[in-house]
Amino acid sequence: MSSKFSFLKKVYPSLYEKAIKAENLSYIDSGSSIVICRQFVEEMIVLLIKLEKIPDENFENQDLFKKINSLKSKNIIPKGAFKSFNIIRKAGNKAAHGAENIGESNFSVLSECYRLSIWLIFTYDKIFIENQKYKNKTDPSLNLEDIEVLCSNLEMDHNELEVKIENLNKDYKKIKNRRKRSRLIDQVLDIGLAAIGIGGGLLILAAIGTGPVGIATGLITGAGRLAYKFNKKHGKSE
Repeated sequence: MSSKFSFLKKVYPSLYEKAIKAENLSYIDSGSSIVICRQFVEEMIVLLIKLEKIPDENFENQDLFKKINSLKSKNIIPKGAFKSFNIIRKAGNKAAHGAENIGESNFSVLSECYRLSIWLIFTYDKIFIENQKYKNKTDPSLNLEDIEVLCSNLEMDHNELEVKIENLNKDYKKIKNRRKRSRLIDQVLDIGLAAIGIGGGLLILAAIGTGPVGIATGLITGAGRLAYKFNKKHGKSE
């Protein structure tokens, strides 16, 4: 099935399932769709705690609001992502209590979920998603049962996750570089890749571990090419 969240399917299958359920429900029940978006955020926060190897007891008796703030205070969640988490949290709370005036459209809440997904997969998996504009591409004829069948064989490999967690937290340098990736993609999502220019495109390539040859190639391909094309079109490059 086609979905803008498809890049989550292999790496974070449970998040992918919630995302496409929220997308599908958006056609028929926007309130329920927003509630599932909040569940998406709850699951992502639990995942972040695991990926950062933070003891669970640090978050005992904390609600979602406090968990989000705790992760921000540890510099794990950057400014833009923090805003997205809270937009979804607040909209989900209102939708769960049947509020008529939620304050956010179903589309805007899904867009914030998409933003967080791009941030997550770049920060923790070094995967850069070029198309950062959200559009619901799911098949409206599918019901939730169809989606559950489609996702029934998707499951995160827990052994693989443990290895990933150990590797992410192996030494200070890895953690420091991850924080840099987090801030970088947060900035790109706020102002757009083209707006940060060729230098920003090269930073993206360097952040995902591209070597010197790949970075040079990036001037005319990938992220570097996108920035170059934009600057040229608007008379900012000769």
